Amino acid sequence: MQGTVGKVAIAEPAQVITDTNEHFIAENAQWVYTVSFDSRELFQEHAENFTLNTDLYEDYLEAAS
Repeated sequence: MQGTVGKVAIAEPAQVITDTNEHFIAENAQWVYTVSFDSRELFQEHAENFTLNTDLYEDYLEAAS
């Protein structure tokens, strides 16, 4: 999904990232965003038309230019 354009639908309060917390690196609390993606953006133009929503930590996102 890297490089795929989505739309932030919901911004949730900051949460501890389990990846770093479970390895005793740091709690590293970050905002969590529900991001909506068009299926055709993800799976090419011939895909069935639907919207995929997924929750992503801020580190997993980059600003659209």
